[in-house]
Amino acid sequence: MKKLEKLTLKEFNQSIRQLSLDEASEIKGGGYWNWSQETGWTYMLDEVTVSGGSAGMVNNSQNELGVGEYSGDGNNPRIQEYISSCSGYGSDSPDSTPWCSAFVNFIADKSGFVGTYSASAASWLDWGVSVSSPQPGDVAISPDGHHVGIVTAVNGSEVTMISGNYSDSVMESSASGYTFRRAN
Repeated sequence: MKKLEKLTLKEFNQSIRQLSLDEASEIKGGGYWNWSQETGWTYMLDEVTVSGGSAGMVNNSQNELGVGEYSGDGNNPRIQEYISSCSGYGSDSPDSTPWCSAFVNFIADKSGFVGTYSASAASWLDWGVSVSSPQPGDVAISPDGHHVGIVTAVNGSEVTMISGNYSDSVMESSASGYTFRRAN
């Protein structure tokens, strides 16, 4: 989320243009126009929420943190929603179905990207373009191709990522040695 306090009309237009091209497919914000003799029209912007593009991949995955499988016979409808984003699975699939790839598909779709529609984490090895220097919003695939998540931070050779079905929940974890793909 970007915090903006006071912008002239020109600055507002430049900021929105830069956000929409570099970071987002959808920008939401709230504010109001203010007139003064000194500055002319100024848009007082409270907050801008970025919900698409690479920044959207991070923001949208952070919004899902803590979603977890129900114990026993019940199924979490939110996880079933993730699973239904993969071909061959419906919204009635149990939340015990391996769902890390389903989570990334769900987030990619919500962020304006076309995912793999596959429940296989290894399917992400063919998605987008391969990158050696990951950035937040990139997709991280484990060396064995059995797990996938979304990079939220990079610290040297280690990344922090958010993934689904990590200890049966959407969780943040650190990893190294992963393969990275970026939307193209």
